[in-house]
Amino acid sequence: MDIPTFVRTLLLNGYTIDSVQRSEAAQIFEVHRVDELGAHVPYLFLVATDPGEAVIAPFVKRAYELRAAPIGLGDFSTPLFPVLSFPVFYRILGGSIDEGVVYDDDLPTKLDMLGHNQLPPGLSGKADDLLEQYTKQSLQFVTARRSRRYGKERLFEPVPDGIVFEDLAVLIDTKAYSGGFTIEADDIKRFASYVADFNRRYRDELGSIHCFLIVTGHFKQDIPALETRRSELYAECQTQLTCLKASVLGEIVKKLRLVPNCRRAIAWKRLFSTLVLTPELICEEIARLKKDSIA
Repeated sequence: MDIPTFVRTLLLNGYTIDSVQRSEAAQIFEVHRVDELGAHVPYLFLVATDPGEAVIAPFVKRAYELRAAPIGLGDFSTPLFPVLSFPVFYRILGGSIDEGVVYDDDLPTKLDMLGHNQLPPGLSGKADDLLEQYTKQSLQFVTARRSRRYGKERLFEPVPDGIVFEDLAVLIDTKAYSGGFTIEADDIKRFASYVADFNRRYRDELGSIHCFLIVTGHFKQDIPALETRRSELYAECQTQLTCLKASVLGEIVKKLRLVPNCRRAIAWKRLFSTLVLTPELICEEIARLKKDSIA
Protein backbone atom coordinates (compact mmCIF):
# COMPACT_ATOMS: atom_id res chain seq x y z
CA MET A 1 0.00 0.00 0.00
CA ASP A 2 1.48 3.30 -1.14
CA ILE A 3 0.21 5.53 1.66
CA PRO A 4 2.07 8.71 0.57
CA THR A 5 0.39 8.52 -2.85
CA PHE A 6 -2.99 7.98 -1.19
CA VAL A 7 -2.46 10.99 1.08
CA ARG A 8 -1.31 13.20 -1.81
CA THR A 9 -4.39 12.20 -3.80
CA LEU A 10 -6.68 13.20 -0.95
CA LEU A 11 -4.99 16.56 -0.48
CA LEU A 12 -4.86 17.35 -4.18
CA ASN A 13 -8.58 16.77 -4.40
CA GLY A 14 -9.59 19.09 -1.61
CA TYR A 15 -9.80 16.73 1.37
CA THR A 16 -8.43 17.56 4.82
CA ILE A 17 -7.05 14.72 6.94
CA ASP A 18 -8.23 15.11 10.53
CA SER A 19 -6.63 12.02 12.06
CA VAL A 20 -4.88 8.77 11.19
CA GLN A 21 -5.01 5.53 13.20
CA ARG A 22 -2.37 2.95 12.34
CA SER A 23 -2.06 -0.71 13.26
CA GLU A 24 -0.44 -3.78 11.76
CA ALA A 25 -3.77 -4.82 10.22
CA ALA A 26 -5.06 -1.52 8.84
CA GLN A 27 -4.91 2.25 8.65
CA ILE A 28 -7.97 4.42 9.23
CA PHE A 29 -8.16 7.97 7.91
CA GLU A 30 -10.74 10.43 9.20
CA VAL A 31 -11.10 13.15 6.55
CA HIS A 32 -13.50 15.83 5.43
CA ARG A 33 -14.24 18.10 2.51
CA VAL A 34 -15.78 21.54 2.68
CA ASP A 35 -18.57 21.99 0.16
CA GLU A 36 -19.48 25.18 -1.71
CA LEU A 37 -21.60 26.43 1.21
CA GLY A 38 -18.95 25.81 3.85
CA ALA A 39 -20.40 22.58 5.25
CA HIS A 40 -17.99 19.85 6.40
CA VAL A 41 -18.67 16.51 4.70
CA PRO A 42 -16.90 13.70 6.64
CA TYR A 43 -15.51 10.45 5.25
CA LEU A 44 -13.82 7.49 6.91
CA PHE A 45 -11.33 5.45 4.86
CA LEU A 46 -10.20 1.97 5.87
CA VAL A 47 -6.99 0.97 4.08
CA ALA A 48 -6.41 -2.74 4.54
CA THR A 49 -6.13 -6.19 2.95
CA ASP A 50 -8.94 -8.57 3.90
CA PRO A 51 -9.51 -7.08 7.38
CA GLY A 52 -11.23 -9.19 10.01
CA GLU A 53 -14.20 -8.44 12.25
CA ALA A 54 -11.89 -6.95 14.89
CA VAL A 55 -11.05 -4.19 12.39
CA ILE A 56 -14.39 -3.88 10.57
CA ALA A 57 -16.64 -3.52 13.63
CA PRO A 58 -14.92 -0.54 15.28
CA PHE A 59 -14.51 1.10 11.86
CA VAL A 60 -18.24 0.92 11.14
CA LYS A 61 -19.00 2.13 14.68
CA ARG A 62 -16.67 5.10 14.28
CA ALA A 63 -18.23 6.01 10.92
CA TYR A 64 -21.66 5.98 12.59
CA GLU A 65 -20.39 8.20 15.41
CA LEU A 66 -18.96 10.73 12.93
CA ARG A 67 -21.92 10.43 10.58
CA ALA A 68 -19.25 9.82 7.96
CA ALA A 69 -19.41 7.82 4.75
CA PRO A 70 -17.35 4.61 5.30
CA ILE A 71 -15.18 3.61 2.34
CA GLY A 72 -12.76 0.71 2.09
CA LEU A 73 -9.60 0.75 0.02
CA GLY A 74 -7.89 -2.54 -0.77
CA ASP A 75 -9.05 -6.14 -0.95
CA PHE A 76 -12.08 -7.02 1.24
CA SER A 77 -13.70 -10.46 1.16
CA THR A 78 -17.05 -9.51 2.76
CA PRO A 79 -17.48 -5.74 2.59
CA LEU A 80 -20.32 -4.09 4.53
CA PHE A 81 -19.72 -0.75 2.82
CA PRO A 82 -18.35 0.49 -0.53
CA VAL A 83 -14.84 -0.80 -1.28
CA LEU A 84 -12.60 0.54 -4.06
CA SER A 85 -9.29 -0.61 -5.45
CA PHE A 86 -6.58 2.03 -5.44
CA PRO A 87 -6.54 2.35 -9.27
CA VAL A 88 -10.30 2.99 -9.29
CA PHE A 89 -10.01 5.46 -6.41
CA TYR A 90 -7.25 7.39 -8.19
CA ARG A 91 -9.20 7.36 -11.45
CA ILE A 92 -12.29 8.77 -9.73
CA LEU A 93 -10.33 11.61 -8.15
CA GLY A 94 -7.90 12.18 -11.04
CA GLY A 95 -7.45 15.50 -12.82
CA SER A 96 -5.97 16.69 -16.10
CA ILE A 97 -4.16 19.72 -17.47
CA ASP A 98 -6.26 22.21 -19.42
CA GLU A 99 -4.41 22.35 -22.75
CA GLY A 100 -6.36 25.45 -23.69
CA VAL A 101 -4.37 27.32 -21.04
CA VAL A 102 -0.97 25.72 -21.56
CA TYR A 103 -0.92 26.03 -25.35
CA ASP A 104 -2.21 29.60 -25.55
CA ASP A 105 0.48 31.71 -27.25
CA ASP A 106 -0.90 34.80 -25.48
CA LEU A 107 -0.49 33.17 -22.06
CA PRO A 108 2.22 35.59 -20.76
CA THR A 109 0.05 38.60 -21.66
CA LYS A 110 -3.09 37.09 -20.17
CA LEU A 111 -1.30 36.14 -16.97
CA ASP A 112 0.20 39.63 -16.74
CA MET A 113 -3.24 41.21 -17.06
CA LEU A 114 -4.78 38.84 -14.53
CA GLY A 115 -1.89 39.50 -12.14
CA HIS A 116 -2.70 43.21 -12.42
CA ASN A 117 -6.41 42.54 -11.75
CA GLN A 118 -7.46 43.13 -15.36
CA LEU A 119 -9.71 40.85 -17.38
CA PRO A 120 -8.13 39.87 -20.74
CA PRO A 121 -10.30 40.11 -23.87
CA GLY A 122 -12.27 36.96 -24.50
CA LEU A 123 -12.32 35.83 -20.85
CA SER A 124 -15.22 36.14 -18.46
CA GLY A 125 -15.21 36.02 -14.68
CA LYS A 126 -13.17 37.66 -11.95
CA ALA A 127 -9.49 38.38 -12.51
CA ASP A 128 -8.36 37.04 -9.13
CA ASP A 129 -10.29 33.79 -9.63
CA LEU A 130 -8.91 33.33 -13.14
CA LEU A 131 -5.38 34.06 -11.92
CA GLU A 132 -5.68 31.15 -9.49
CA GLN A 133 -6.98 28.85 -12.23
CA TYR A 134 -4.31 29.82 -14.77
CA THR A 135 -1.53 29.61 -12.19
CA LYS A 136 -2.64 26.15 -11.10
CA GLN A 137 -2.74 24.83 -14.67
CA SER A 138 0.57 26.47 -15.60
CA LEU A 139 2.48 25.17 -12.59
CA GLN A 140 1.05 21.70 -13.04
CA PHE A 141 2.37 21.71 -16.60
CA VAL A 142 5.84 23.18 -16.01
CA THR A 143 6.68 20.98 -13.02
CA ALA A 144 4.98 17.88 -14.50
CA ARG A 145 3.50 17.35 -11.06
CA ARG A 146 -0.09 17.46 -9.95
CA SER A 147 -1.45 20.62 -8.42
CA ARG A 148 -4.50 21.49 -6.42
CA ARG A 149 -6.39 24.74 -6.17
CA TYR A 150 -7.70 25.57 -2.69
CA GLY A 151 -8.76 29.21 -2.67
CA LYS A 152 -12.27 28.91 -4.12
CA GLU A 153 -12.79 25.25 -3.25
CA ARG A 154 -12.28 25.44 0.51
CA LEU A 155 -14.42 28.42 1.44
CA PHE A 156 -14.46 29.57 5.07
CA GLU A 157 -11.09 27.89 5.78
CA PRO A 158 -7.78 29.79 6.11
CA VAL A 159 -5.80 28.11 3.33
CA PRO A 160 -3.44 29.27 0.57
CA ASP A 161 -4.67 29.40 -3.01
CA GLY A 162 -3.13 26.09 -3.99
CA ILE A 163 -0.40 23.51 -3.78
CA VAL A 164 1.91 21.70 -6.19
CA PHE A 165 3.63 18.56 -5.03
CA GLU A 166 4.59 14.99 -5.36
CA ASP A 167 8.22 14.78 -4.35
CA LEU A 168 8.25 18.59 -3.98
CA ALA A 169 5.75 20.51 -1.82
CA VAL A 170 5.12 24.12 -2.84
CA LEU A 171 2.30 26.22 -1.38
CA ILE A 172 0.99 28.92 -3.72
CA ASP A 173 -0.61 32.31 -3.11
CA THR A 174 -1.74 34.43 -6.07
CA LYS A 175 -2.24 38.19 -5.83
CA ALA A 176 -4.21 40.17 -8.43
CA TYR A 177 -3.27 43.80 -7.69
CA SER A 178 -3.54 46.56 -10.29
CA GLY A 179 -0.66 48.55 -8.80
CA GLY A 180 1.58 45.64 -7.90
CA PHE A 181 1.89 43.66 -4.68
CA THR A 182 3.85 44.51 -1.54
CA ILE A 183 4.69 41.70 0.87
CA GLU A 184 3.95 43.01 4.37
CA ALA A 185 4.91 41.59 7.75
CA ASP A 186 1.33 40.39 8.28
CA ASP A 187 1.53 38.46 5.01
CA ILE A 188 4.62 36.63 6.25
CA LYS A 189 2.84 35.63 9.45
CA ARG A 190 -0.13 34.36 7.45
CA PHE A 191 2.10 32.42 5.05
CA ALA A 192 3.94 30.89 7.99
CA SER A 193 0.63 29.81 9.52
CA TYR A 194 -0.32 28.03 6.26
CA VAL A 195 3.01 26.21 6.27
CA ALA A 196 2.73 25.27 9.93
CA ASP A 197 -0.79 23.90 9.44
CA PHE A 198 0.25 21.77 6.46
CA ASN A 199 3.35 20.44 8.20
CA ARG A 200 1.40 19.61 11.34
CA ARG A 201 -1.14 17.59 9.39
CA TYR A 202 0.98 15.93 6.73
CA ARG A 203 4.71 16.02 7.52
CA ASP A 204 4.84 12.34 8.49
CA GLU A 205 3.41 11.19 5.17
CA LEU A 206 4.64 13.83 2.73
CA GLY A 207 7.51 15.70 4.32
CA SER A 208 7.66 19.42 5.02
CA ILE A 209 6.73 22.30 2.72
CA HIS A 210 9.82 23.30 0.76
CA CYS A 211 8.71 26.65 -0.65
CA PHE A 212 6.00 29.29 -0.41
CA LEU A 213 5.44 30.73 -3.89
CA ILE A 214 3.81 34.11 -4.55
CA VAL A 215 2.51 34.82 -8.07
CA THR A 216 1.42 38.36 -8.95
CA GLY A 217 1.59 41.01 -11.70
CA HIS A 218 4.71 42.60 -10.25
CA PHE A 219 6.33 43.15 -6.87
CA LYS A 220 6.61 46.73 -5.66
CA GLN A 221 9.57 45.99 -3.39
CA ASP A 222 13.18 45.84 -4.53
CA ILE A 223 15.38 42.78 -4.08
CA PRO A 224 16.81 43.76 -0.67
CA ALA A 225 13.29 44.29 0.71
CA LEU A 226 12.13 40.95 -0.69
CA GLU A 227 15.21 39.29 0.77
CA THR A 228 14.27 40.67 4.18
CA ARG A 229 10.80 39.16 3.88
CA ARG A 230 12.27 35.84 2.82
CA SER A 231 14.51 35.82 5.89
CA GLU A 232 11.48 36.55 8.07
CA LEU A 233 9.52 33.63 6.61
CA TYR A 234 12.45 31.26 7.00
CA ALA A 235 12.88 32.35 10.62
CA GLU A 236 9.18 31.64 11.24
CA CYS A 237 8.84 28.22 9.57
CA GLN A 238 12.15 27.21 7.90
CA THR A 239 10.57 27.49 4.44
CA GLN A 240 11.87 29.20 1.31
CA LEU A 241 10.05 32.18 -0.22
CA THR A 242 10.00 32.49 -4.01
CA CYS A 243 8.54 35.40 -5.97
CA LEU A 244 7.24 34.88 -9.51
CA LYS A 245 5.75 37.46 -11.87
CA ALA A 246 2.65 36.12 -13.58
CA SER A 247 3.94 37.03 -17.05
CA VAL A 248 7.19 35.18 -16.33
CA LEU A 249 5.20 32.06 -15.46
CA GLY A 250 3.62 32.30 -18.90
CA GLU A 251 7.03 32.63 -20.54
CA ILE A 252 8.30 29.58 -18.64
CA VAL A 253 5.31 27.58 -19.89
CA LYS A 254 6.10 28.54 -23.48
CA LYS A 255 9.77 27.56 -23.10
CA LEU A 256 8.94 24.18 -21.63
CA ARG A 257 6.35 23.48 -24.31
CA LEU A 258 9.32 23.09 -26.65
CA VAL A 259 11.05 20.50 -24.45
CA PRO A 260 8.22 18.85 -22.44
CA ASN A 261 10.20 15.67 -21.78
CA CYS A 262 12.71 17.50 -19.59
CA ARG A 263 10.20 18.97 -17.13
CA ARG A 264 10.60 16.33 -14.43
CA ALA A 265 14.40 16.37 -14.77
CA ILE A 266 14.62 20.08 -13.98
CA ALA A 267 16.05 20.80 -10.53
CA TRP A 268 12.83 22.34 -9.23
CA LYS A 269 13.86 22.12 -5.60
CA ARG A 270 16.86 24.33 -6.36
CA LEU A 271 14.83 26.73 -8.50
CA PHE A 272 12.18 27.01 -5.80
CA SER A 273 14.94 27.96 -3.40
CA THR A 274 15.68 31.16 -5.34
CA LEU A 275 14.14 34.45 -4.28
CA VAL A 276 12.98 35.45 -7.77
CA LEU A 277 12.26 32.82 -10.42
CA THR A 278 13.17 34.03 -13.93
CA PRO A 279 13.06 32.61 -17.48
CA GLU A 280 16.87 32.74 -17.55
CA LEU A 281 17.06 30.20 -14.74
CA ILE A 282 14.81 27.86 -16.71
CA CYS A 283 16.94 28.33 -19.82
CA GLU A 284 20.05 27.43 -17.83
CA GLU A 285 18.36 24.25 -16.64
CA ILE A 286 17.31 23.31 -20.17
CA ALA A 287 20.85 23.93 -21.42
CA ARG A 288 22.23 21.72 -18.64
CA LEU A 289 19.84 18.92 -19.53
CA LYS A 290 20.65 19.18 -23.22
CA LYS A 291 24.35 18.98 -22.41
CA ASP A 292 23.65 15.82 -20.45
CA SER A 293 21.55 14.50 -23.37
CA ILE A 294 18.38 14.53 -21.27
CA ALA A 295 16.41 17.26 -23.09
